[in-house]
Amino acid sequence: PMEFDGTDVVVISNLPSSGNTVCRLVAVFTNHLLLMHTVEGGTAFPQRVRWSEPGSDSDFNESVNFNDLYDSEDFIAATETLGTFQVIYKERSIYRMEFLGLSDQTWQFTRTIDGEGALNQDAVINLGDEHLFMGNANIYRYDGNFSIDPVGDNIFDKIFAQDGELNPEFSSRVFAVYVEELDEGWWFYPSGNDEFPKTMLKLKVSTRAWSIRKFGVTLSGFGFFQAQGDVTWQTALGTWAAFEGPWLSKQIQSNARQQLELGLLI
Repeated sequence: PMEFDGTDVVVISNLPSSGNTVCRLVAVFTNHLLLMHTVEGGTAFPQRVRWSEPGSDSDFNESVNFNDLYDSEDFIAATETLGTFQVIYKERSIYRMEFLGLSDQTWQFTRTIDGEGALNQDAVINLGDEHLFMGNANIYRYDGNFSIDPVGDNIFDKIFAQDGELNPEFSSRVFAVYVEELDEGWWFYPSGNDEFPKTMLKLKVSTRAWSIRKFGVTLSGFGFFQAQGDVTWQTALGTWAAFEGPWLSKQIQSNARQQLELGLLI
């Protein structure tokens, strides 16, 4: 785990095991730095949640400040904040992490869901008051309680069935993004024999309508771009015939927010 010290990106100091610690997930919750699915001194702890002292990113009190979620065998795969909880998604279960702040108990860990979890950290969309996540057998809505709401029944056969498109060997490469302007959740996944995502599954959140789009390139991530100035007749590049999109589109106006999908050359 690393941090930005105002000048450079550096390894966090005073990590457990004399600094010999790496982790799959990093989060900040109730003024604590959380490390999850760790490898400490060369030993893997895929069910471990470790936390710093409050207000510190370099004091881990390593003999005390950790909890291993051993009551289920699966590994920690993702984590996101949800209201007063830090939700921990394992491979086939979900936990709530709630701050207590007692002298003898900092956190309450509650297993809320058995039998389903998230594919990976990037498969979870945080909408603030609820999460949408791609699990092993569906896409679900989760609000922090003791049930999950499957929202992908209409595309189950297409994606998740025994002969569905999702390539399970490379499901760890699934990634998702919420497009606020469209109120849509997009999941990019490898289908068929693809090793990297080339297919996008799109959910209209308000209506639960689904659509699928195929790309001619492999995709590895996404980012946001904000236009710095209007595109005018004088500044537009290329020819009228080659110009993409309607001329009156707000995407060519200053401060227009756009999303970029990042391709991978292989």
